[in-house]
Order: sequence, then C-alpha cells, then structure tokens
Amino acid sequence: MIGEVPSVLARVLGIDQLCIQTREAARGADLVLRHAGTDFVVEVKSLGDLVSVQAAAFHLSRHRRRARAVPLVAVPQMGQRSAAFLREIGLSWLDLAGNADISGPRVRIRIMGQPGAPRRRGRPADPFAPKRARVSHLLLQDPTRHWRQQALANASGLDRGYVSRTIKIFVEAGLVQRQPAGEVGPVDARLFFEAWRDAYRFSQHEVTAGHVGVRSGEELVDRLARLAEASSLRHALTALPAAFVMTGFGGFRLVTMYLATKPPASWLSDLQFRPAPRGANLWLLVPRDEGVFLGAQSVGGVQCVDGVQVSLDLKDHPERSAEADEAVRRTLMPWSVGAREA
Repeated sequence: MIGEVPSVLARVLGIDQLCIQTREAARGADLVLRHAGTDFVVEVKSLGDLVSVQAAAFHLSRHRRRARAVPLVAVPQMGQRSAAFLREIGLSWLDLAGNADISGPRVRIRIMGQPGAPRRRGRPADPFAPKRARVSHLLLQDPTRHWRQQALANASGLDRGYVSRTIKIFVEAGLVQRQPAGEVGPVDARLFFEAWRDAYRFSQHEVTAGHVGVRSGEELVDRLARLAEASSLRHALTALPAAFVMTGFGGFRLVTMYLATKPPASWLSDLQFRPAPRGANLWLLVPRDEGVFLGAQSVGGVQCVDGVQVSLDLKDHPERSAEADEAVRRTLMPWSVGAREA
C-alpha cells in the first residue's frame, strides 16, 4: 500500500509527482513526500478503523512541530468515525480512493465522495468486544510485562486460538508488539488504553437503577457489601464509589456495583431496593462479560474492580466523574496520566 500513496497524493494535489525523501529524512515515519517546500509526513495503516487511525495519530505526534510539515494518515478507505476523530484533533488524512482532508502551510484540500476501495466481506473484528477486551485488560494491568500467549489464554479463560487472533488485530493496529522470543506487550500503554476507552460503552452492561433509603453513599456501600458477601454473590464496586475507596477521592451519592448474576427479588427486598430510573442512588450492573472482574481486589474490606475498569466506567458517569478519573489515573495508572499529543 505504501507504494500507492505518492501517486494518490500527487493526484489530490493536482501535480504530476512528488519527491520521495530518504529514510533518514523520515525520522521514523513510513514515508515523507516533498512538494514546493512542504513535507508530507505519512503514517500508513492497512485499515481505516478508529483504533488503527488513533495509533497512526499517536505515531505522528512527534512530527507535529516539524517545520513546514504536514503529518498525514493514509489508509485504503477512511471510516466516518475515523475521519471525525482526525478532524477533531486537526490531523490530515488521505485514502487510496482519493478522498482527503489536508490542511497545512499553503495547502487546504477537502475531497469527499470518491468511490472507495472494495470492502472486505464480513464485519471487521471489534478489537474491544467484551470477550476480546479481557486481553486488553490483562495487558494493561502491568504494561511493563511481556506475556506469552498461552499465559494470556490461561489468565483470561479464553481459547488460545481466540487470544492469538486478538493479538494479531492489536499488532496490525500498532497497539501491541511482539518480542523476539514471542512475548507480547503494549507499544504504548496510554495509547492502547485511550483507544479502548474511546470504544468502551457503559451501556453494554445490564443496568438496574433504583433507590435505597440511606443517609450516605458510604452507608449504601457497606449494606451492599454485607448482603453480597452473605449470599456469596460475586460483586465489585466500580466508578465513583470505587474511586473513593481506592484513592480517597471526594464524596459520592451514586453507588455502582457489578454483580455476576442478576440478584433474586428476595435479595433486592432485603436491600430495601425500589426501582427508580430517575433520582437513583444505586446502579446494579450485570456485566456483558465477566472480564470486568479481572484484577478485582478487596480494598478496606470492600471488593472493587481494578483501576483500569474503574476508569473505563467513569467515562459515561454523572457527578464528578472527570475529577474522579484523574485521581484514579494518577494513583493507580500513572502510565496513563497526561494528555496524548495528537
């Protein structure tokens, strides 16, 4: 695909050809093309999905301050969500059909609606589908660790073939790298996590919202934990109450707890729970996949999901979610702190 980019970009610019710069001039980019004193610094991806494009944007961040340079993402066919993401962060792109959104020194080009390359049959694999996300979860619990695929299969409870296919998707997206001995780990943990967080949807879980008459969120947490332990119901706090328990971050009203299975009516009755979609102070979640419990631990006598899952769940949460997420990242996920340059 790299060989096709110069001619497509030349056609978009309305010129005959571009000067291809040396490998040394590329400084780690896939390709550098020069025209009229402007360098187009190109990162090429084999897919135009959001994960691949986010990886390309991260790798191009080192070139954003390069004088008279236009960092450019090139893909076979640009997806709508990917184009919107690049537009939001101000990064140029091009696809092999000749669609482009390019902005830089003395150049502004926007071409849309060109017929794309033939689509692959079937739906593209979702790298962060609930089961597949177990692999992401394990890789990010300790981003410095290099995993053998059999160990990932054992820890995740997934078939080794499924893990292998998942790793292949991540490698192709530039999120995971293989070591010479075959172990795998994140290329950049922060990029990996941000790609997952962008794709994550809290609403994929079964949420039962309601109200319990208590004086505080802490009292509700204590009551929930005692009932769950007494009934041997697998459970773990997440989001705001987990952030409070694990980092000491501010007070909270809304309690969010995962339950491995839907609780029986008798359990809800003992809790004195009444359904209340509006004004709820409790969200009980039955997860789409049990991977949310990976790394769960007892903190101060209360079961909590790990920091990675807490941060994911805070994304779509009300109240002081952004501040709570900052506390979780700073305390539990220091490798994720700081805005990624786009």
